[in-house]
Amino acid sequence: MKPPIPNSYWVEPGLILAGEHPDAGSEAATRARIEALLGAGVRGFINLTEPGELPDYSGLLPDGVQCHGFPLPDHSVPDTAQQMHEVQDALQRLLDAGLTVYVHCRAGIGRTGITIGCYLREQGQAPAAALSELNRLWQQNARAARWPSIPETPEQERFILEWLPRSREAPPALERFRGCLMGLAIADVCATAPRGAGPSAWSDDTALALCATESLLARGRFDGRDQLDRIRDWSRDPVAAGAAADASLRPAVRDVLARAMWNKAQLLGSHDPSQMDASPLSRCAAAALFTAGAGGGGAGALGADLARLTHQAPLPVDACRVLSEMIAAALRGQPRSAVMTAALVPGGLPLRDELRLMAEDWNGLQVGRRRPPPGILGALDRAARCFARSRGFADGLERALATARVEQDAVAASYGALAGAWYGESALPADLKARVAGLPRLASLAGRLVQRPDAAGGRLA
Repeated sequence: MKPPIPNSYWVEPGLILAGEHPDAGSEAATRARIEALLGAGVRGFINLTEPGELPDYSGLLPDGVQCHGFPLPDHSVPDTAQQMHEVQDALQRLLDAGLTVYVHCRAGIGRTGITIGCYLREQGQAPAAALSELNRLWQQNARAARWPSIPETPEQERFILEWLPRSREAPPALERFRGCLMGLAIADVCATAPRGAGPSAWSDDTALALCATESLLARGRFDGRDQLDRIRDWSRDPVAAGAAADASLRPAVRDVLARAMWNKAQLLGSHDPSQMDASPLSRCAAAALFTAGAGGGGAGALGADLARLTHQAPLPVDACRVLSEMIAAALRGQPRSAVMTAALVPGGLPLRDELRLMAEDWNGLQVGRRRPPPGILGALDRAARCFARSRGFADGLERALATARVEQDAVAASYGALAGAWYGESALPADLKARVAGLPRLASLAGRLVQRPDAAGGRLA
């Protein structure tokens, strides 16, 4: 994702941009620079310059765009750690509100560099790793050709290396919401990206779950056309949404997008009972996250609608009802046994025999081994069994990754969302989190979800 102005760089594509001051020497040039930033989605500014250092641009911003000033001394470091904590807290509040943020000082080198370096430390990166990542990101900036590394001074570099992140103890609900999204992405990356490749972007499994979630938040309900529009936009530029450059849509999704060009119906999924691939399962996380506070079977009903976007045959729809209710139970903090029994009568509606027998088997005295059914039923069966037998997130993920390659990504993603919701973010191993690029995007989305009115109704404590 290309930075909108030359002397800037993406810290998290689409979320955090850093660079030089918006002032460009004249009002016309400054307006043009601000328009470029707004065009990239920026809706929050953090200004680190001192009063009078450069012209104030806040009056040129449209209504609804936030601008916060935190004056820091040029060519130096904050006088106290509290000053930087205030900057980091403001940045996190803007991200939690779903805003794209532009962090800047004068040239974007020193004060901006230490702010972004400390942000990376706050995300759990080790001191040297944070400094290395800061300079890797900096190479997007055109100014890097003349100023190859940041921050500006050895004192500022030491500030990053010696920064002590404050431990933010997430409320239980937020812990589980983050765990669900991060668990999904971790499992997705572990199934699709080579080990040792460094932080990797996710595939379409996570991406389509995020498209579904963003649509639900924006519309406040299921809107099939909006869902398809977002999926189409994602397919045109997957990297902009945090996915891998080679991420692509499954055939069933491509077919639906093609039909949507001439058919304006909400649900265009195939009714063919032989279309049994497991691709709809990852979207169940969106259904559960959006409805977890409501209870009453809402997750299963919404999961069924999300399945029908691409698959309208009864068994795939029922499979998504089951997984959505299980993830919702995990998000509500229910014991493992209750999560498993949520599969028996999802939303109070009976299941078809194939799924009913599977769910009854999961809830037997012992979860044993047997040959799983094909397609989406087999993927759901493997994911549920991996969760039922897991002793921790990593243990169950190892089991999920040991499944047949044909549906391994769907098994892993389904397990990751379910187990991540139940174990919570703090139980996700640091080495697995380090394999995924873009976790702050997921943390921000979890914050927006848990703040929804029906997600604060007393069920998620």
